Amino acid sequence: MIRRNLFLNCKKGNAIMDTIMFFIVIFVLAMIGLISLKFYTEVNTELQSDADLSADAKKVSGNLHSNFPGILEGIFITAVVLLWILVLVASFLIDAHPVLWGVSMILLIFLVFVGAVLSNTYNDMTTDAEFSIISTELPMTNWLITRLPFVILVIGTSIIMVLFAKVKLIG
Repeated sequence: MIRRNLFLNCKKGNAIMDTIMFFIVIFVLAMIGLISLKFYTEVNTELQSDADLSADAKKVSGNLHSNFPGILEGIFITAVVLLWILVLVASFLIDAHPVLWGVSMILLIFLVFVGAVLSNTYNDMTTDAEFSIISTELPMTNWLITRLPFVILVIGTSIIMVLFAKVKLIG
């Protein structure tokens, strides 16, 4: 007898699981970006103050440091857009019964509250003295994460619409 893992084979909760996966990945990417920018800022400060390094090495490090926030922002926004497209396509490919629409909406409301907690956590971290100056260099990331409950609501609603509107389209 083959034993099935119900969690992995149950694809009816796709809307909520995709939304959870989406906002966890986005939150982790934002935190990694903020921490890596702080780390590289400290490394660059040490490199600039090192008398043994040549002027060319300092110039290269300074140029990379000035371009690093833009690179992080580009990676973050690209990841958000591509992940959103991925979960929409994955939701379209899953068959879900329309009865689960109500459950999905209730769970989405719960996820909005969880997103508010994560948004407040990020806000507390960015208002800390160590990260406050660095966080201003990542405006798109800050904008998206500080509005994470609204972002979760929009993305979760779009996933639910794709998942359950398909029933009307296909018949």
